Order: sequence, then structure tokens, then C-alpha cells
Amino acid sequence: MHHVRIVRTQLPENTDLNHYFEVMNTRGEQLEKHEILKARMLKELQHEPADQDVFARIWDATAQLNRHIQVQFDTQNERSAIFGKDWDRFLPEDSAALFEALQHREVPSNSENTRYRDPDANSRTGTIKLIDLLEGAEDDWESESTSQEDEEPGSYGSIIDFPNFLLHVLKIQRGEEYRWSEEEDDDDVHAHQIRLEDKYLLEEFETVLPGAGAEWVRNFAWLLLRTRYLLDTYVIRIQLGLAGDDDENWVLHRAYKYTSDRTRQLSARSTFGLGSSPVGTTDQRASGRRVLMLQSMFQVTDTRRASKYFLFQALHWLHHNEHQSVDAEAFAQYLEASAVRRLTALKPEAVLNLGTQVPNFIFNFLDYVLWLRGKDKPHELAHLVTDPELVSVLRRYADGFSFRYRTSVEHFYPRSPDTVQLHEALAIADADHFGNLCIMSRSENSARSNLMPKAKIAQYRSTNQSLKFQVMAAITKELDASHDHWDVAHIHAHGTQMAELLHRIAAIPVSM
Repeated sequence: MHHVRIVRTQLPENTDLNHYFEVMNTRGEQLEKHEILKARMLKELQHEPADQDVFARIWDATAQLNRHIQVQFDTQNERSAIFGKDWDRFLPEDSAALFEALQHREVPSNSENTRYRDPDANSRTGTIKLIDLLEGAEDDWESESTSQEDEEPGSYGSIIDFPNFLLHVLKIQRGEEYRWSEEEDDDDVHAHQIRLEDKYLLEEFETVLPGAGAEWVRNFAWLLLRTRYLLDTYVIRIQLGLAGDDDENWVLHRAYKYTSDRTRQLSARSTFGLGSSPVGTTDQRASGRRVLMLQSMFQVTDTRRASKYFLFQALHWLHHNEHQSVDAEAFAQYLEASAVRRLTALKPEAVLNLGTQVPNFIFNFLDYVLWLRGKDKPHELAHLVTDPELVSVLRRYADGFSFRYRTSVEHFYPRSPDTVQLHEALAIADADHFGNLCIMSRSENSARSNLMPKAKIAQYRSTNQSLKFQVMAAITKELDASHDHWDVAHIHAHGTQMAELLHRIAAIPVSM
């Protein structure tokens, strides 16, 4: 009886109560955890209705992950107050500034007197009050209202969902960090840190919400909106609707105000591409490409929306290094250092020759280093690849390479070849050697897992495969030209070459 709340709903006269009861009783939806959490936070603001309204707007805006956050604030004055005159910055320095901006929404005027739109007006939906239309010039209301249908027509697929995103924000607010070595820790040192799994959403917030107070909730709302802006601007997404496989359509797009003679609307462009302000002396576009490749490398390794610790690390770094813009080179170096630390934590020397048990991240990070060398750019990691024949192969394939969801470890020489065709089975230790392994999509692996190397090369589209596969394919083609074939000697030679490369990478000192 202490946990029940009865809500009285007054219905219009002549309502068919039987029909109403049937509809409400059979078509209701179970509240989701983040909706319950929203209600609990609003309770902390129960004595401040105006702040409740602002908090709810921020919450609902950040929950829509398929468009840029600026779209959710559909009046130009609001956008300018929060995201700057070009709608591509995050201006509020704290929660007080943010709540003030959303409670007092200024309407442009040709007169010297500044007018304010009533906070209860329908400006959020793009409608115009008649009194504003009569008192103001045409430009007053045309610039205030915007059409969401005409803005940023592209739609995106996010790599995280809203409940898990909330946990990232909470972990950042509590000042927590994460190291890849924690995955290997046997002790319980980190038992009291926020877990980035949505099934613990209410449980994790219960550690801070009781007695948190109104100021804590307002600060969380500010951090939530700022983190969402950083997510939209500097974290990869899939751009839906482009030709080709959506898994390959990784983009880094930032929102900005597009202005022409007749319109001012929200558009999107490459975060580190043309039009972005260079921060350092390096080529921001080239560094931005590395940022995109590194993030997509992490994403195809950690495919779940929960427990995305690479994303937490990125957002944590961005909060401390985003001051109106981010240096792409510094961001790329941070992500590379994180990748090296993760490689080291996996102890590759102990797991490389375990067949299908080799962690996918090792293959993906190896592909990243091979891609760097194929691009032939001066880079510390790229210069670890010194074999001229290997470099020649990589230069042919690097431009067409992208990270896809290759989640299945494949034996290049099959572990169970077709004995009817007199193919010899290798010893398990040789078949499971790193030199005989690569990663593919699950559908490709299951369809052709028992094919011999030459047949695999003929049936797989090389442009869709990992760079390690393409290197092994190139070796096999050369062997075939000389009437030789992929055997144990070549497996061990290739595996040793790749293992030495990984060993040199893991030995590189990094700073985070």
C-alpha cells in the first residue's frame, strides 16, 4: 500500500466507458526502464515546474538518436542559444545557462525593443501565435519556425541505444575511467563502478538518485545534452539509405546551419572534412579518416549496444578535449593508444594460435595497421610493416578496405577438408595457427568453410574481405603461378610475420 499511486482521470461526457476500459486494458504498453527513470528524476524537480518542463524536453530530445540533436530544437533562436549562430557548437557552460536558454526563448524583432515568446506558446511545433503574426514583420516568424521535414533529410543508425547511453553519461558524471586491463583483472576492485549494461539501468541510478536533489538532476540534464552533442559530432554512425551495404556506410557528420538567399536550415557535413577549421598543423581530413577507421574497428569488434567501453573512453576524452572543436590528429592518437593498450591486455602471444578462440579484436587491429601501411602515410604504426612484397599487396587493396561485421574466425586451409577429393587434413596445431586464420562474416564462413584456399579466393569478393585474407590470397596466387600451394610451411611463415608485427605494436609505449 505504500508503493501504489492512483491517478484519477476525468473523461468527457457521453464516453463509452466499456469501450474505453477495453482499449486501455488491452492496448497498454509496459513502461520501459528509462521512462521510469525519467519520472524519478522529474520528482526531484517537483517544486520547480518550469525546470521540469525543460528537463523533459532535454530528455526527450536526447532520446531520439536517428537524427542530429539540433533537429530536436526546432526554433532557430533555441538552436542559436544552445548550439551557436552556426548551430555547430555547444555553448551552455553549465546547467544554469542551459535551463535559462530553454525557459526564455527570444523572438527576433526588427524593432529595438526585445520581445520574448511566451514559454507556453506552440513554437516547439512550428505554429505561430496570431498576435505575433499581426505585431511582427514576416521575417519575425519565418526565421523562428522551421520545417523539420525539410531539414537534414538523411537518417542515421546509432551504435548505441538511449538506455545504454544514459549509463555512459552517469559514469562520466561520477568521474569514472576505464582501462582495458580491467577485463583481465581477477580482483573486485571495480565492483562499485557503473556497469554499462542497460539491464542495470535503474539499479545503477538508484546508487545516486535518492536524495540527489534538484541541482544534481539539472547538472545531469546539461551533461546528457552535451554528451549527446559530442556523440553526434565525433562518433561514427551508419548513414542509412546510401547505395550498398549499410554495414559499410560509416560516417562522421556534424550538423551546421546552411544559409542561402531564401532559407536557413540544418544540414550536415563531414566532421573533419572540407569546411572544418584546422586545429593543428596536420591534415585534419587524413587524421579524421583514421578516427573513422579506428572507431569502426572498435564497433565491428564490440557489436552489442551494451558494454561499449571504447565508446565510453572516447566520450570521456571528448569531454576533456572538446573546446569548440577537436583536433582530429590528437583524437586519432588517443584512439590508437587505446587500441594498443587493448591489444596488450589481450596478451596476443598466448592466444594467437588458438584457432576460433583468437579474439576478433586482434584481427581487426591488425587490419587497421595493414591499412595504414597500404595508405603509405608516414606513421609510427605503419612503419612497423617493412616487407616490400607485403607493402606492395597492401597498396593494391587499402583504398577499397572498410571495416564490416566480420565476426567469424575462418581457417584459410580448412580444418576438415573434403577427403573424397583427396585433400589432406592438417594437424590441429597447424590448422589453428594464426597464419592460417582470418575473419569473415558468419554467412560467408558457414557457406564455404570447407573450401580449399584456391576455391575460397575464387568465390569470395576480395574487396569485401579483411586485409589479412587478401594478403593470404595474394600469396596463394603467387604460389599457384609457380605450381605450388598453401601448405604448413607457408602458414607458419605468414603467421610468424604477423605475430612479429603484433609484438612490435604491443611493445610501443603509449600515453593516454
